[in-house]
Amino acid sequence: MNNAKGLLIQSGTAALAALCAAALLVSCTTTSNRDRGSLDDAMNKARDDAPGDRTVPDEPRYPDNGWPRSDDTPDSPPDNNIVFSADMNAAPIKGWVGYRGGKALAPDQHIETSFDNDVFLNFPATRRFDFSLYAGFKTANPVKDSSLDASVKKSLVFLKAGLEVRFSPFPDFKFMSPYVFAGLGGYYMGWDFRNPVHSGTDTIESDAVGGTVLTAGAGVYLLNLENFRLGINIMPENYLFGPTTQQGFDNDYFTYFNTVKVMGEISIRF
Repeated sequence: MNNAKGLLIQSGTAALAALCAAALLVSCTTTSNRDRGSLDDAMNKARDDAPGDRTVPDEPRYPDNGWPRSDDTPDSPPDNNIVFSADMNAAPIKGWVGYRGGKALAPDQHIETSFDNDVFLNFPATRRFDFSLYAGFKTANPVKDSSLDASVKKSLVFLKAGLEVRFSPFPDFKFMSPYVFAGLGGYYMGWDFRNPVHSGTDTIESDAVGGTVLTAGAGVYLLNLENFRLGINIMPENYLFGPTTQQGFDNDYFTYFNTVKVMGEISIRF
């Protein structure tokens, strides 16, 4: 009973850590206190063939010309009844640490990924269910001659983190052991404008936007040994973009980005 209780506590703590990591990534894209107007307009002005100047609006995003004040919300009295305790009899955390990498099977209409990398920690919840905390990055390129290609230079970079849940129907198979999975995370995507745009006294050369990434898929452990796993999976992903960019543009340009990728992974028990 103590071991089960300890595993439950540890599982919940690790899941909370993954969600906090995802939230932290999204919070990295905190928007400017300036309202720059439409991102679509900025993308058009960043093109080499853009007519006229490259000036975009520069207005205060909040009525007081700054961030909402922290004292606008009433203070809450401290809760002196909160007690944190540790179960000294809890079983030590045992799981897997691993790496996975791969590439998309087909490009999106405007974006094609060049490579995708994740590191992950995998923990058992039951005999057939486990969950993984992951963090990683991917590089992506605009599809050649697309509107995005005309507005940005170099690659787009995604930073991401989140939580995945896996189900293995035949966990005792040492070879060709299948599994299915689903995940939820947060991400941060950054890019450089092909040409800088100007807003007030600022010259804007790059920007970023955060959002939510949803994953699902199926895979197979080619080797599923006691202390070593080698596998491959197919992973559809859906990236949902946030409403405002880091530089303060209203995001009317990026809506979603879908991709299906093939990933190879390797992990060892710790």
